[in-house]
Amino acid sequence: MSSFKILLLFLFTTAIVSCDMKSSDEGAKATQRLDKSGKPIFDKTGELNIAGEDVMHSLITEISKDFVEFFPNTAIQIMPNPLFNTSITEKLNDKSIDVAMTSIPASKFNNQEFVCVTIARDALVFIINFNNNALQTLVRRGISHKTLQEIFKEKSIFSWAQIHPDIKTNAPLKAYIPNKNTGAAYHLAKFIGADVSQLKGSEINSEFEIFQNVINSPIAIGLTSYIFAYNMHSKTRHSGIYVVPIDFDNSISLSDEELLYDDLDMLIMAIKGHLFPKKLVRNLSLVYRKDNEDVELIEFFIEHIFERQDIITGMNFIIPPKKQS
Repeated sequence: MSSFKILLLFLFTTAIVSCDMKSSDEGAKATQRLDKSGKPIFDKTGELNIAGEDVMHSLITEISKDFVEFFPNTAIQIMPNPLFNTSITEKLNDKSIDVAMTSIPASKFNNQEFVCVTIARDALVFIINFNNNALQTLVRRGISHKTLQEIFKEKSIFSWAQIHPDIKTNAPLKAYIPNKNTGAAYHLAKFIGADVSQLKGSEINSEFEIFQNVINSPIAIGLTSYIFAYNMHSKTRHSGIYVVPIDFDNSISLSDEELLYDDLDMLIMAIKGHLFPKKLVRNLSLVYRKDNEDVELIEFFIEHIFERQDIITGMNFIIPPKKQS
């Protein structure tokens, strides 16, 4: 089975994670985790329903598998994203889900009803099809911040030739934007100086679907997580797409500081070193209601995430500077 098909299975099927203890040693370790009353959480039962932005799906699935190995009387169901046409808070309020995965900033949930805990970081990149006729020019010159504003905010660019005189093609330009209820849309809008409602382009429900649309269209440009743009094993760009460098200073050429995209390790180093546009770097968080009946289980699950930072880095996410909530 190809890596693309495996990823599709992760993103668009329901994964119910439960399993037996692997060894008595693991069971002994689990019984040392106590609840607020001093009772081992190993003896507790419970099920959490988690859903949200697809960029976090594989990470939470992997951590959930690890969690239920320690606590086999629990189950974590990771559902397909139900948030396309509604807000996170609505789904939490009507108890459709217990926990939401989001890249919307924690400040948006800063009230007495909700808790938002940042568990990892990633960054958004602009991608085009590798067969795009503008590719060679964009490899040399990148794409400027001003041009991105003209594409995604002003919608004043309709063809690739408008971007630079060196681009010799009559091909139209097709822009894809993230669903406006997602953190990806929020960060795109912030980066180009717009409100989410001002974003222009064909709205796509998930970041992985944007990746798919771009890989299938030589005239497309879109925004997605580096988690989808790069092969997580080879650390190189996925076959069929090109990650477009951003010409930060609008100089119509790329400096060494702007050549950050050759491989994923280089990109992550740039993000950690604050050499990447900070408005495209985002916190990935879990949100839940304070009065959720399984709030204690949710809190134990989140504590387990912080104990397994090796899973986070092993899947090429970035550890936040400190535990945030």
